[in-house]
Amino acid sequence: MAGTIVKIKQSSVAGRLPTHNTAASTDIVQGELALNTADQKLYSKDSSGTVFEIGATGASSANEILTYEFTATASQTSFPLTYSVSNDHISVFFNGVFLPPTDYTATSGTAIVLDTGAAVGTEIVLQHVVALNLANGSDIDEHEFTATAAQTSFTISGGYSGSSDVEVYVNGVKLRASDFTSSSGTVIVLGTAASVNDEVTVRIIKIAVLTSTVSQTSETGSAILPSGTTAQQDTSPLAGYLRWNTTESRAEVYSGSTWQDVGQLTSAEIQSLVAIDEDDMSSDSAVKLPTQQSVKAYVDAQIAGENTLAEDDDVNITSAADGSMLLYDTGTSKWIDNVMSGDATLADTGVITLTNNSVTYVAGTGLTGGGIAALGGLATINAVGGDGITANAHDLQVDSTVIRTTGAQSLASKTLTSPVINTGVSGTAILDSDTMTGVSATTLSSSESIKAYVDAQILLVPDAVAMSIALG
Repeated sequence: MAGTIVKIKQSSVAGRLPTHNTAASTDIVQGELALNTADQKLYSKDSSGTVFEIGATGASSANEILTYEFTATASQTSFPLTYSVSNDHISVFFNGVFLPPTDYTATSGTAIVLDTGAAVGTEIVLQHVVALNLANGSDIDEHEFTATAAQTSFTISGGYSGSSDVEVYVNGVKLRASDFTSSSGTVIVLGTAASVNDEVTVRIIKIAVLTSTVSQTSETGSAILPSGTTAQQDTSPLAGYLRWNTTESRAEVYSGSTWQDVGQLTSAEIQSLVAIDEDDMSSDSAVKLPTQQSVKAYVDAQIAGENTLAEDDDVNITSAADGSMLLYDTGTSKWIDNVMSGDATLADTGVITLTNNSVTYVAGTGLTGGGIAALGGLATINAVGGDGITANAHDLQVDSTVIRTTGAQSLASKTLTSPVINTGVSGTAILDSDTMTGVSATTLSSSESIKAYVDAQILLVPDAVAMSIALG
């Protein structure tokens, strides 16, 4: 016996159980052993059909996947099974062929009912995935497709994790792992194209929740969390579930309603860590920010009383939001408020003088009036009119004695020196008569009438010569 090699059924796929394919040799019978080399776990099956992990605390806490075998009577449709309708997952195999969920009903919690009765002697295998150790349902999702002609790619709604175990069935026959590709996280690609109307079923088994513990390198080392993109987030896990979001490169936890970043601070927590709320800024820090309230109080305190101008200071004047006047002292680079509370003179131009809460207005060139007015009062400054110009309350108006560039006007007794007349002329002083009727020493003839008159006179010359010859 020293040289005898004993080899048992085994799998190198992480999370795979010896009941993942009851129609093939990978399934085990009572007392038979199966080894998962990736998970380093050993399994067997008891007389009730329960697969258990050797070395674990009893069969019911190993993996909670139960298999039941039946030999059908004539036209039998109902097969007894106790299960949780809301959480457990049921798979049915008909003579080793996987049945899609549309071919049977699993809603009573006490039996599985086939849509079509089985023939006598048909082998019916029920695989019951119990949700007790799977936290939130069976975590086995089935996606069914009806293939188009030569279809190879099938998109999985919500995607799948790279750590998931994927099973593909075409017309109920399970494909080998080498017959399809499942690496993109969103699409399953068949090695051989399906025919039109082929029934393709894809089962996504989330291995992360099928194991009894989270894989880790050592007791003090790193642990493996379920991972996937944002689009692959579970929509309704239990509160407290952790995962690694590969899209955002961050860990996240399910609150019971939404996925949230692990370690995300509330606004109150952030304020307590980084905000200073002191009006005098006495605890200034290079890593903390002051609140708006403390900034306003500090600035107001700094500019209070800064309302005096030196004799040679240059200032700019602006109006504050409340209507008061602000001065900007370019010498001290400060805005000065309440400048009207004392005496201040802007000597730069000598035009505006601020004295005892009043303003002196001096009229400039072309203006009259002015005077001293209290703040909020008015001093009158008028525009000066001139020849043909009238100063109104709100505008300046010119009369008809002023020649405008547009509009029709009559000019009298005007002398034009070197005028340029374009386009044409008209009026009573322009004579337009082909016979020169009405000629006058004070009118001008048009070029058309001159040409017509000359042409007519020339035509008379040959007739006169002819008459002279005839008479001679």
